[in-house]
Amino acid sequence: MNIKEIIYDYYLGWVNNDQDKVRSLLDPNLKFRSPKDSFETADEFLDCCWRYAEGFDVFKVKHEVYGDDCCYVIYGSIDFCCGDLLKVHDGKIYEIYVSFNPIR
Repeated sequence: MNIKEIIYDYYLGWVNNDQDKVRSLLDPNLKFRSPKDSFETADEFLDCCWRYAEGFDVFKVKHEVYGDDCCYVIYGSIDFCCGDLLKVHDGKIYEIYVSFNPIR
């Protein structure tokens, strides 16, 4: 899979509430950072954040930029806007940096 397919499948896993699919795309030693959380493994990340999967019934991408081994995706809904920087190596997402803002 190329990086666009990996990232597409990652977000589709959230929309479809398919934790196994999402986990299969994450490096076990995933580094995750957001304004509210910090995790050092995929298990820590999913154990805490999977509860948000119910809120991803649709995924509205506003902008996306791809490089050879990373991408930046801006997405949102009526209430918020998020930006994710995702880094990929050997077919696995190994770093995720998230920023988000409420929309008023």
